[in-house]
Amino acid sequence: QSVDKIIQQGIQTLRNAAGILSEDKRSEFLKPLNAIEERYKGPDFYLTLIGNFNSGKSTFLNAILNMDLLSVHDFPTTAIPTYIRWNRSEVLNMRKKMVSINEPRDNSPCVQVILNDGKKLFVDGFDEHDLQIFYSCTGTSLPSEFGAKIDFLTTTNALASHIQRIYLSFPERPEFKHFCLIDTPGINPGQEANALHIVNTQSVLRENADCAMITTIEQ
Repeated sequence: QSVDKIIQQGIQTLRNAAGILSEDKRSEFLKPLNAIEERYKGPDFYLTLIGNFNSGKSTFLNAILNMDLLSVHDFPTTAIPTYIRWNRSEVLNMRKKMVSINEPRDNSPCVQVILNDGKKLFVDGFDEHDLQIFYSCTGTSLPSEFGAKIDFLTTTNALASHIQRIYLSFPERPEFKHFCLIDTPGINPGQEANALHIVNTQSVLRENADCAMITTIEQ
């Protein structure tokens, strides 16, 4: 048998086994199984960048993007996992079903945040309603200038307790079809206040990463 068929049979066996559970326990059991099956069947490949803070993760991503988008400093920067994809048209088509917007004229990405309660909000300035919800949920207003907004979202520690992840959707590039890069918080923040960085990075590795690349800077 092919590996694919064996995996499919294993998933179905687990589904059948869930039938003996009570309704509540069955729902709890099937939730992670559904997520596993969705990830297995999905075409997207997730490459996660991990490393100590200031080890070059954001610098590497800026080089791929060919723009100084993600913040780079001499102190812990990325505070929230940031997912970078090249699927802007797909995201815009989805948004047009919900709200009338104008398509960005340049190469700037659509910006979506997923809050810890599951709310999905577009915060790049095209949807005032979502910005209002963002403010009511976080008590924070975002800068109006685009670069400053990205910098604020990805590096503000206080937002890490509200935001689960950030999605940046750039215009399509054939070489990056079905490909996602994930910038993660440093794994040695060294301060108790930044302990959530490690938890967030562990969550990304456990739930999303197909492969991880470790960045280091030799002293």
